[in-house]
Amino acid sequence: MKVSDVLQSDNINQLFFIFFNLSNSRKENTFLVKSSYKESKLADYKLNDSVYESNNELMSKYTQINLKYRSFKHYKLIENDLNMDREVFLHNIYKNIQKIRLTIDNETFERSLYLGLFAFRGSPDFKTNFYSVDLLKCNNFTSHWEDIISLLISSPGLSQLNLNFRELQPQYVNNKSKRNTQIRINLRWFFDKYFDDLKEVNIYKASILSNKKEIINKLKVKDKFSNAFFERLNYYKHKILSQYKDQDYLQLTKKQIADMREELNFTINEGSSIGRNPEIVGIARIILPDFCFACKDIYEIQNRTFIHRQTGKLYLEIHHVIPFAHDKNGDILENMVKLCPACHKALSKNRAQEPYQKELIGNIISNSKQVDSYLENIITNNEDKVNFVYERLR
Repeated sequence: MKVSDVLQSDNINQLFFIFFNLSNSRKENTFLVKSSYKESKLADYKLNDSVYESNNELMSKYTQINLKYRSFKHYKLIENDLNMDREVFLHNIYKNIQKIRLTIDNETFERSLYLGLFAFRGSPDFKTNFYSVDLLKCNNFTSHWEDIISLLISSPGLSQLNLNFRELQPQYVNNKSKRNTQIRINLRWFFDKYFDDLKEVNIYKASILSNKKEIINKLKVKDKFSNAFFERLNYYKHKILSQYKDQDYLQLTKKQIADMREELNFTINEGSSIGRNPEIVGIARIILPDFCFACKDIYEIQNRTFIHRQTGKLYLEIHHVIPFAHDKNGDILENMVKLCPACHKALSKNRAQEPYQKELIGNIISNSKQVDSYLENIITNNEDKVNFVYERLR
């Protein structure tokens, strides 16, 4: 298998498997994708070659990759025929995933997303009631985190997710345990949604859940949307990930740790929630930077909006570049920007003059790499991006 094969693949299961499970390879000019797991006391039978062989057949069928197995892992070497670095390779897989997303139904996409993330390396934790997976340190790139955020932000399991990063925990700080950051999901929700699918990927992990079915069925699924997951994701990306540089492990000073813990305010943020379903627009308000993507280089922002009384921040509208009414698949972060009220009104259909509307659209595309990339994915001919957006104004 080659990098060029992956980037041309239209198999969503295969792409998610590689995207979330790309490990380090010792062989020069190759990438390694693998699934690893060990024997568990919670299973009712031994993990032997027969089980590994059965799982290898299941995983190979699911991913359409001819996997090999040995020493507690299933794996495949990917030849780097394009001489592409890891960060670029991962981001190009993400772009391919987003292209395919436009052609398949949401249920298929979400199933592939959650199985790709949790089924191959994840495991249940009955003490915390999560199904958890370590995020590999070799993929600790800001761009990769942004891509993960984008994939999870519009998923139905958003309210069930949890981020467990270790860098501020005592065991990490005191060098007792340098464990990886984890993404975790409510165990009952994962079981109810994807247990049958998990059986088609890993019979051993499915058997563990089956043995604990009575316990799992007593667990609760969260019915409120907590902003803690995205607050922590955003914080981790901006404040902790940026400190790694070329280091494998992070070593912060006591003062840095104290300041970060106070900033993050673990206990308060973990409990903050709103009694409604997650709104992607609300998350966009948290993640997107506070400037107008259409006019930031033309006007002074204070002359285009006002300070909101409750938030103390500039009031900015969340704008779908391709209107949601035109494309229901466009309710994702890459299709959203912040606009001042003046630009938001100006981009209503037939309101401002055509040259001015096209100028604002061009500025949005120039000021957002995410929007630019999103338009590249959805424009199938050589149509100009500005005209493509202009023709779809609502």
